[in-house]
Amino acid sequence: MERASRGGGGSSGTEPSRVVRAVGAAPSTVSDAEVLLDPTERARWERLHDPRDREAFAAAHALLKIELARLHGGAPAAWEIGGGGDGPPVVVSGPLCFEEPHELVCSLAHARGLVAVAIATCPVGVDCENLPEDWDIADVCDRIASPLELERWRARDSEPIELLRLWCAKEAISKGLGVGLAIDPREIEIEMDPAKRGELRHARGLVRTDSGPNEWALLAGDATGGGVVVLAVPASAQVRPELLLLAESR
Repeated sequence: MERASRGGGGSSGTEPSRVVRAVGAAPSTVSDAEVLLDPTERARWERLHDPRDREAFAAAHALLKIELARLHGGAPAAWEIGGGGDGPPVVVSGPLCFEEPHELVCSLAHARGLVAVAIATCPVGVDCENLPEDWDIADVCDRIASPLELERWRARDSEPIELLRLWCAKEAISKGLGVGLAIDPREIEIEMDPAKRGELRHARGLVRTDSGPNEWALLAGDATGGGVVVLAVPASAQVRPELLLLAESR
């Protein structure tokens, strides 16, 4: 299994004392994922008809428990996850060696062929998507881009992958806010380094509503096969975001 990681430091000279890491992976890299599903998760899994959706759902939920066990101890099966549906996953209980599971904040995402999870003690959001083959670029721009972003997009010859990064960044921030699709993506503006085309490594997201923290630090990575993973944490949290992408060995 190959591992590719990247990190983003703070904008000041002070190194944040805490790290928030998101993990992205192809579903096939998560072994025996279905075994880790609890009865509630399994019921949701069984309602999915497409095998690719089932594979991604199981892999994302299993990967979250695997990461919880790696970070905080116990066996993956000892971690019980609630929530889900339209809301974020919630750690209901953990192993006896971990006494404060309710202090943990989790986020997960799954698309066909790509899953991602993040765990923190501050608000956090993660999103992943694969580049659609039949995207209506103009329509997507109109639906998600702020006026300034739309102006930037039209001013240069942007690639579809840049729009996908923008989409995932806004989804990650929405998840971090805990509002999901309830917020208009055009109310979230992504500021990127103009010297780096579509580069989200040191980008920030500005939320134009009172939904929660209004400035977010973003870190993005491109997965094998044309997918994108984006991690979002509040800039005020003083944490260092890291992204680890897992891929099958060749």
